[in-house]
Amino acid sequence: MKKNVFLTGAPSSGKTTVIKKIIANLKFPANGFYTEEERIAGQRVGFIMKTLDGRKGHLAHQNIKSDFHVRRYGVSIKNIETVAVTSIAPVKRNIIVLDEIGKMECFSEVFKQAALKALILLIL
Repeated sequence: MKKNVFLTGAPSSGKTTVIKKIIANLKFPANGFYTEEERIAGQRVGFIMKTLDGRKGHLAHQNIKSDFHVRRYGVSIKNIETVAVTSIAPVKRNIIVLDEIGKMECFSEVFKQAALKALILLIL
């Protein structure tokens, strides 16, 4: 039986920590990504997407010049589409880990379509 599982919670409530623990204990093949804060000297400066196959890229950073911003962070549409989107493409019967469907990711129409495809595929 195929299922979509959604984990929700307030910012900094531990959602990504839970996802990383689940990933570490999966007994089935998986692909996808999770997002972590980037901090320098204790200050958050951005967010990094990390794929299960070891790739990474900034989702947003205070030094990224972009037409899309959330607070002081410029959002990298290019990284969303080359890192996140490619990581959530359905692969055989793999579990798809999609840590974040938030405002930053949803600036990308390509990401929204890829996320919808991954979720619908799992329902069928």
